[in-house]
Amino acid sequence: MEYNVMNKFTFSPIDGSSIDAVMDIQERAFEVMEDRQILRANSREMLLDCLENHYGIGVFATVDGEEKMVAFGTLYFPGAGEENLAQYLYDEIEDYDIYANMKLIIVLPEYRGNGLQRSITEVLEYEARRRGIKELFCTVSPYNHHSYNNMMAIGYEFVKLVEGKYNGAARNVY
Repeated sequence: MEYNVMNKFTFSPIDGSSIDAVMDIQERAFEVMEDRQILRANSREMLLDCLENHYGIGVFATVDGEEKMVAFGTLYFPGAGEENLAQYLYDEIEDYDIYANMKLIIVLPEYRGNGLQRSITEVLEYEARRRGIKELFCTVSPYNHHSYNNMMAIGYEFVKLVEGKYNGAARNVY
């Protein structure tokens, strides 16, 4: 399913064939990031897994007459694995398959401020509901004020602060 936002951006599912564009967006975002603890860099293998075995959405804009990916997000279905963030909310889990994570949302620096993170979140929420997911989780660095503000504005609730989650970094679970 394709989505068109403000006649400026098109949202479309992506798969492993988009790995180079996804890696480029991640690398470009990290180039301008002052505090690299704000976002976890994922390996090519992890991102490829997300695109091939989970769900990816790309945001495209026409740049110099060509369609170019300018942002992406991933929906991750962790099952009973350690990546399932429901473990931070519930002591006992009977059905791990009703939970998913928004694993990563990255927008190229020059496209920030267009509401793309929020729009990607809405698309991922829709896809999660379509697949029968009952609760959707994400992590945000306590120092990532933009993502924190977006999560709160959308209506996500803070679950807890987890110390040492990714490479020793603290993360708020929502």
